Amino acid sequence: GRPTGKLLGSYPVSDKFVSRLFEDKHGHIWFTEWNGGLWRLPLPNDIVAYPVNLWTLEAAPSVIVGIPHSDDLWIGTIGKGIVRYHADDGSFSLEPETSNEVCIDMLLEADGLHLWLNTPSGLQCYAVDGQSLKRVLLEDASIESVSSFHCLSRDHQGRLLVANSNGACFAIDPTHQRSWFSGQVFTKNVADSVRTTRNLSTRPTALAISKTGELWFSTGKDIRQMKETEEIVPLPDTKDVSAMTLSIDGSLWLGTIF
Repeated sequence: GRPTGKLLGSYPVSDKFVSRLFEDKHGHIWFTEWNGGLWRLPLPNDIVAYPVNLWTLEAAPSVIVGIPHSDDLWIGTIGKGIVRYHADDGSFSLEPETSNEVCIDMLLEADGLHLWLNTPSGLQCYAVDGQSLKRVLLEDASIESVSSFHCLSRDHQGRLLVANSNGACFAIDPTHQRSWFSGQVFTKNVADSVRTTRNLSTRPTALAISKTGELWFSTGKDIRQMKETEEIVPLPDTKDVSAMTLSIDGSLWLGTIF
């Protein structure tokens, strides 16, 4: 299916900032709260289930990544590094290699063998070694010092993109690292860059791009869809959206700061 522009429902389960959304391989939607919990929403056909907060740790969760060949999840935290969520019993265990890191973002490479972690102290890479994570020393030491408070992402060539506050942006793949761009401070202009390159009328506060390249974005006041060269406004009164994702069935999920 594809988003129709009709609001299908809402889950007023939290009054905190929804910081990240994630869909697991079974179609469950998860979200993290800023300085809050880790929630899992019921599947649409599970009418007796309710949203549930599964978080049991003191350190707040920040980002979620699915673990290859497993129903378990890696959860980044603010101050306790990465923890593993065990789907069989709902418990959590620390990943010792990640120590007490503050996890801003994580990204699992398409090969499932490399996990990137963005922290205030720098960018880190971990090899997925069976059931554990092993720290990988990057060949270019300058890459490790890159720190960014924005999301990690990939470009169309499969490279990892990360920017620092000194105006340098790096494109990285698992076998080669090289400086890709050095110029204006990219981290402060990501939203404006999207607005310019996609010819949007305003700066997006959150966005989601489908596999076919269709762009949905929030202006802070409404949700818009870019259809070729025309912006349409399917949800005109949808304020304070902080996170967006398109799920497998084509539904558009929105998280808000409230």
